[in-house]
Amino acid sequence: MYPDSTTSPPAPGPSLVWCCHSCGNSISPLSAGYSQVDRRKIHAYEKAFAEWERRVDEANAGRRLQVIPGDLLLDAPMPVAWTVTCKACDPAAGGGNHYWISLDRAATWPDVAEWTAHLLGKTWFVHTRWSQLLRDLIGWNGGAA
Repeated sequence: MYPDSTTSPPAPGPSLVWCCHSCGNSISPLSAGYSQVDRRKIHAYEKAFAEWERRVDEANAGRRLQVIPGDLLLDAPMPVAWTVTCKACDPAAGGGNHYWISLDRAATWPDVAEWTAHLLGKTWFVHTRWSQLLRDLIGWNGGAA
């Protein structure tokens, strides 16, 4: 897991609190929940963003310095949100066209860091709001990572 490291992996630390975005309850045990992102929404976002970029380019035709007009700035598509769901709110846990992570595999901050490093290798990852999920996780855990 740490092929280039000359040190041991960090101690796992305490288990994180994850909360369901649907019901608001904390998820316990962690195997009873997952975080997911809908790949169909990512594909739709990619198409919408390409169209938005085309409109920005069109608005800047003939300009040496590109600017984003205010109306287009407000029309920019929003990257796709990750959701956290307990199996009680979605018994089909992680099915369909989603990329999902069982929360028992993201139980500690080092686990979350490993997942972040893994996801950074996915071409579609930049089209998601993983940073918002991390902010939620920080909030659920007392505001300190």
